[in-house]
Amino acid sequence: MPKITFHLNGKVTEASWEPGMHFLEVLREECGIVSAKDGCAPEGTCGCCLILIDGSPALSCLRKPEQMQGHDVVTLEGVPDERRRVLSEAFVLEGGVQCGFCIPGILIRASTLIEQGRTDDRRAVAKALDGHLCRCTGYGRIIDAIQTAGEACKNGRKSRDGISSSVKSSG
Repeated sequence: MPKITFHLNGKVTEASWEPGMHFLEVLREECGIVSAKDGCAPEGTCGCCLILIDGSPALSCLRKPEQMQGHDVVTLEGVPDERRRVLSEAFVLEGGVQCGFCIPGILIRASTLIEQGRTDDRRAVAKALDGHLCRCTGYGRIIDAIQTAGEACKNGRKSRDGISSSVKSSG
């Protein structure tokens, strides 16, 4: 079987792949990544497999393994712990999660929006979610959660109390 070498969540990783596989399969089956989900592979329409490739959001089901040689890949497991914690608390607080299947891809998108300082504009957040399909909850709560997390990160509030007080002070 052919092999590729790339950086996965900050570590040099070598993975085998078979012809016909997409990169999402390599991540899940060869690398043990569980956050990126297969919701429509290889259609690229649901956003459940969103990852960062060289810092940019990309759908892993649309990438061939051989295209990933030498690239830097970040999955939800590789997002800094503090950012993941703030995001998870905001999603729980705002009721933005139900089954959780689509959430890892949405959290990758949210983390990118926070990093770019683009969570204040509700329309921009909604537009960024265009490539994500959530069947369980309304996008309003997901947008609320992303904005809450963005506000908490911008204000340096890291604890659950900080996120709660951030919502109380703005609402």
